[in-house]
Amino acid sequence: MRLVFTAAGLARTTFTISPLHHTLFAALCLRNPGYAATGSFWRDLAQRVPPRAAAFLERVDAVTTTDSGFVWMSAPLMESTRPTLGDELEALANLGGAEQPAEPYGFAYPGQLGDAGLSVPARSGRCDAAYLRGNVSGLREVADAVRAFYTSCIAPEWAGIRRQLETHLASRAEVVCLHGLGHALSKLSPRLRWGDSTLHIDTSGVRAPEVVLGARGLALSPLLSASQRFVAVAFSSDARRPVLAYPVADERSEPMARGTASVDALARVVGHARARVLRSIGAGRATGELAQSLAVSASTVSEHMTALRLAGLVVTYREGRAVRHVLTALGHRLLESSV
Repeated sequence: MRLVFTAAGLARTTFTISPLHHTLFAALCLRNPGYAATGSFWRDLAQRVPPRAAAFLERVDAVTTTDSGFVWMSAPLMESTRPTLGDELEALANLGGAEQPAEPYGFAYPGQLGDAGLSVPARSGRCDAAYLRGNVSGLREVADAVRAFYTSCIAPEWAGIRRQLETHLASRAEVVCLHGLGHALSKLSPRLRWGDSTLHIDTSGVRAPEVVLGARGLALSPLLSASQRFVAVAFSSDARRPVLAYPVADERSEPMARGTASVDALARVVGHARARVLRSIGAGRATGELAQSLAVSASTVSEHMTALRLAGLVVTYREGRAVRHVLTALGHRLLESSV
């Protein structure tokens, strides 16, 4: 596949950190774990999925798939390079309104190593883009389900994900300044190659169209802990920029090719389970909230909190009928030094 740039299109090409794209990727990994890097947290989400996420997961499961491994999913692209999930969900919900009738994005995700191809949506019904585009309540239901899935499965990891992606984008900005955007694009994935103002995407021998981007440019969306052969391309029928999602390695783990185990410093200090608890506390959460987010019992959370309090990493106080937990200064420093 070839994406042809103009000078104006290159000028409009930007990187974006999208919580919604990660949420969609995580949902796809539930059914297709090979999309994620071996040993990544995306492969360990099934026990954390809340019932309220059903409308979202049904939508992901119902979209078209082909033997070549592509699937489709409607999602908006924000012009902001650092959108919040709330901003993205509001844009998704507004796709059903009369004032914004634009076609949603169709995300085409390649499957396992060597799989590639292109498909077009071939099913209609509850999850069809045309149905949802004219159905505000349907889109709101999907948006609420996305939020529930994000809260349980993505939010506990998002602070660490975002910090790593910000570091990655800072390094990409340096490459762009020194060598140009084309050189930076070719370094994003082993499936990408730049030449003659064109981004060549390896589709493993499957014929794919040439797309002239014109002045639209491209939005580049890094996905933490996706397989290193993973690339996703998305287009809309209107004038909005296409999206290319590409993998970024989790720096907290060594590549599997080296045969080494995770080097998560926090997990080495407090254990993997308690590291997850610490990263989930954020600005402060109640026992019940943590239990729901981590898909464990309240008694398990209480047991971890006892150990973390004794270590001086958290403090606990009562707020009405709820018991809330917040990080101490030592807890914050430990978290910051582990990413």
